Amino acid sequence: MKNEKNFKILIVDDNVNNLNLLANILSPKKYIVRRAINGALALRSIQSSPPHLILLDINLPDISGHEICSQLKNDPKTCDIPIIFVSASNEILDKVRAFSVGGVDYISKPFDVAEVLARVENQIAIQDARNEVQILNEALEQRVTERTSQLEIVNHQLKVTNQALQQEITERRQAEEQLHLFDSVVVNSNDVVLITKAEPIEEVDFGPKIIYVNHAFTVMTGYSLDEAIGKTPRILQGPKTDPAACAEIRKALKAWQPIHIEILNYRKDGTEFWSDLNIFPVANDSGLYTHWVGVQRDVTHRKHQEQEILKALEQEKELNELKSCFVSTASHEFRTPLSTILSSIELLEYYGHLSTEDENREYFQQIRTAINRMTELMSDVLTLEKTDGGKMEVNPIQLNLEQFCHSLIAEIRLGSKRQHNISFLLRGQCSQGILDEKVLRHIFGNLLSNAIKYSTAESEISFEVIRNKHEVIFQVRDQGIGIPEEAQQRLFEPFFRAKNVGTISGTGLGLSIVKRLVEIHGGRIDVESQVGKGTIFTVVIPQQEPCSTSLYDSPLSV
Repeated sequence: MKNEKNFKILIVDDNVNNLNLLANILSPKKYIVRRAINGALALRSIQSSPPHLILLDINLPDISGHEICSQLKNDPKTCDIPIIFVSASNEILDKVRAFSVGGVDYISKPFDVAEVLARVENQIAIQDARNEVQILNEALEQRVTERTSQLEIVNHQLKVTNQALQQEITERRQAEEQLHLFDSVVVNSNDVVLITKAEPIEEVDFGPKIIYVNHAFTVMTGYSLDEAIGKTPRILQGPKTDPAACAEIRKALKAWQPIHIEILNYRKDGTEFWSDLNIFPVANDSGLYTHWVGVQRDVTHRKHQEQEILKALEQEKELNELKSCFVSTASHEFRTPLSTILSSIELLEYYGHLSTEDENREYFQQIRTAINRMTELMSDVLTLEKTDGGKMEVNPIQLNLEQFCHSLIAEIRLGSKRQHNISFLLRGQCSQGILDEKVLRHIFGNLLSNAIKYSTAESEISFEVIRNKHEVIFQVRDQGIGIPEEAQQRLFEPFFRAKNVGTISGTGLGLSIVKRLVEIHGGRIDVESQVGKGTIFTVVIPQQEPCSTSLYDSPLSV
């Protein structure tokens, strides 16, 4: 850089190691580096000898970096000093606030040497270019005036004037070279640079026309130079572009104010990308605004990382809630059977010799029932953990649906103390399916047991199976208490139970496991229900091997 040896940089950080590290990074470039370990020292140093650039830590022990920046920007003596914020925080709100109070750039900790040097040199280049252009313009204007006056006053100084004109040409050539250098920086920048005319934007279909884009624009968007020139920046908008963000940009343009915003844009091929966009107006010597300059940086990767972090936080929150619910439910569900076991053991221990054989047998049966209840709960928890962790394996085999359903219904009837009429009907093109018998038994054992549990004795329960060409449809219908409409959306969440179950025991794990097992089998489950009238669960499992036999219809009533 032209002025790097005289370029004064102030580093503000409460961590001595960070101060030394940044100073070591910048020292080889021969910059004049000063250091301040807190905000108060930094402000005194700036007032006594303003630097050309400040590297400012956001989190300082006495005054925050944001407050220091605001004070400097409100002081005419220091408002033009560029400030690059430094922070270990990747919070988007910190970055947004950093730019909103006047920061020009942002460096994240831990430091990357190339990034630090690139961002510092970028600010030096900008200041050098601005200073050079300003100095050259002022010098050129004065010299043109002087030479014109000399030509009008004395012709005999033609020789001197010609020499001055040659000097003028040389200086103009140098100015052009400087402008060419600045143009090279813009052309070869990795950030998109887009320039439009300062046209009104009142009409929806009109707006500032693009007159220049650099190479990075064509790389990032897929539009060629010819496809972009003459169009408006709206070519980058698409279906998901935030209307509120567009409204903020229009508001800033109407007020001739710069704006920094993140917005979702679209490439020529329709793919999305997130853009960190800075827009600012450019005025001529008369103070009239002539152009808008937009500088964009693709931040899609960072946005995706932020979304992944938010998703992970939400999953962690759900997991914590699930753990809390499990502890509460498990403690409640274990308390009753443990009390039963304890009381039965105490009766056997102290009064077993006085009880009849039938009474003792009843106590042992109560203990077995309580143990089975706790075993079922632990089995459900382990099954849920397997399905969530992707450890549940499905091993489908050729299965006779009629024999399977007969066997399952018989087991359900044998294990139920309540009397229900369970009807079974198999319809379709054949009685065979490629299914995992163990998974299927868990699914429909749960659905049929629920139908019995939540129905009155002697009520009708139907189990119907339809074997189509490419799927098997299972349907369990009861005439029980039904499920409230507002509860149906959460019915398959772990530990969720509808409010109308009353004192009917249950953990709320069964249907959650059923849904996961159905999905592992590549199928889906739907529910239809009306309170007081009953519930219908429909499970559809696809089949890769179609049926080719004749129609099949086999009713069964148990």
